[in-house]
Amino acid sequence: MISTFSTNGQISASTKSLKFGEITKGSNRIQELTISNTSNADCKLLTANFPRDYSVEWESKDVKAGEEISVRVKLNPWSKGKITDKVELFFTCSSKPIPLNLSADVKEVDPSSNTPCPKFGTEENCCDDWLFTLIVKDKRTLEPIGKSLVEIAQNGRIQRSITTKRDGKYEEEVPIGFYYLMASAEGYQPTDSATYINWRNTYVELLLEPIAQTDLPGIIAEIRETEEVEAVIEEPETREEEIEHLLEETSSSESVEDPVSEPVIDTSSDLPESKYRSNNLVFLVDVSQSMNQSGKLEILKSSMYRLTEALRATDKVTVIAYAREAEVRLDGVPGDRTEEIDGTIAGLTAGGMTSGGIGFRTAYAALREAWIENGNNQVIVVTDGAFRKADHASILKMARKQGNKGATTSVVAIKSTEYARKVLAEVVDFSEGDLIQLDDFRGDREKILDEIKRQSLISK
Repeated sequence: MISTFSTNGQISASTKSLKFGEITKGSNRIQELTISNTSNADCKLLTANFPRDYSVEWESKDVKAGEEISVRVKLNPWSKGKITDKVELFFTCSSKPIPLNLSADVKEVDPSSNTPCPKFGTEENCCDDWLFTLIVKDKRTLEPIGKSLVEIAQNGRIQRSITTKRDGKYEEEVPIGFYYLMASAEGYQPTDSATYINWRNTYVELLLEPIAQTDLPGIIAEIRETEEVEAVIEEPETREEEIEHLLEETSSSESVEDPVSEPVIDTSSDLPESKYRSNNLVFLVDVSQSMNQSGKLEILKSSMYRLTEALRATDKVTVIAYAREAEVRLDGVPGDRTEEIDGTIAGLTAGGMTSGGIGFRTAYAALREAWIENGNNQVIVVTDGAFRKADHASILKMARKQGNKGATTSVVAIKSTEYARKVLAEVVDFSEGDLIQLDDFRGDREKILDEIKRQSLISK
């Protein structure tokens, strides 16, 4: 017999807490409970306030008199750390909710396992791995391209790099999930594709466009020119070499009257504090449905992860996601809290319609709240298209007003059209910001960091 936790004797749960324990890759993240109705009347679920990190499957939303239902809860964490959540289940036959405590200790995040909770009665098809087949072909002849490089990314990080067989194929059992695929081969232009792998979709073709022979002289000349430029540019000193050079200069100095202080070692090789001001960065990220297409979020996350590698404790980071509404996901945390920032980046998902006005108002308010005197106070807007005409005028007005108060506004345009870039460029004109175009997962990875360097560089 199941012991139950009752609220008023009519509707009750088999437990008052779900303990997921320590979560690592491959851990079981599914818990179940039973809801019992001991009254003489049928009961119906009204609401349940599970946070977004949980996927919930109900055997039924109706609990008939004298019967019970099962509830299955799956934890899909996007960041490491301890989790303690309180949930309330409201039913029509009770004046009080059923309280439920959820806890876990997330040691490792595995985005590929963040799939929907298995439905009742269809477990054999819900969470199994599927034999995924990818083939790389010549776009013109449709002939397979053997020994081509394929890179598979999830949540902005390369998960694996493989080489196709002689028949151009690559096969692997993979869990249900969203994958960003990139293929390249000698003599071809690289290509990419974003796809969701499930039992209906287990086969993908990547078509590579051959590089025309007439293009080769120009490409070769460009490569040679680049090599010549690199040959005359001295490699920058490493921090160790810089310190050693400084010590040598100090030891060779003729003056011994004044004591020589030890050299200050900057905390970041990318953003040394002697060269770059502290940054107050507010990312306003478009998470509308269109950002799900063509791997746009994957490209963005890759570039944002590169930035977090360089940030320092003196920097501040805020992340705001906006579609119909604006939601602050991260609020002015120090830049050295890398795991927390990366976890927030990993948790960005797309869905809904774009409404830019409310997002800008929220972003500028957050920027003022975390303002750094004499620092680089910058809003970085991320989107793939122009804002709605109804919002555009008010956005320009806000950008101009905040620019006059010392705030910088930059826009990151991801795989956007020429028209969208033209419209977005109007926003940055009012505040000394830049328009940054992201199109390539690897090639554009440094661009957001480069923008922060430009804006925070200390003038001499």
